[in-house]
Amino acid sequence: MPRLPASLRGSLLGIGFLLALASARADNWDRFRGPNGSGVSGDKNIPVKFSATENVVWKVKIPGVGHSCPVVWGDRLFVQTASADGS
Repeated sequence: MPRLPASLRGSLLGIGFLLALASARADNWDRFRGPNGSGVSGDKNIPVKFSATENVVWKVKIPGVGHSCPVVWGDRLFVQTASADGS
């Protein structure tokens, strides 16, 4: 059986770790449409209207093209992008 590249092994290990933690804290937004896939949050008093300045705490330009759903884990936000050449 061929050995997996180190970057792929690390990614698989990270995914496994995140999946193990998912059951420990259900209020994290860890997949498309949220913790239970319904698109509904159990949080109360959340903003429902956004603009370029309204209900925005910070903004940052991220290079590349988004290909996945953002993940909110605790007080962290994770996003994934890709470049045109695949790197």
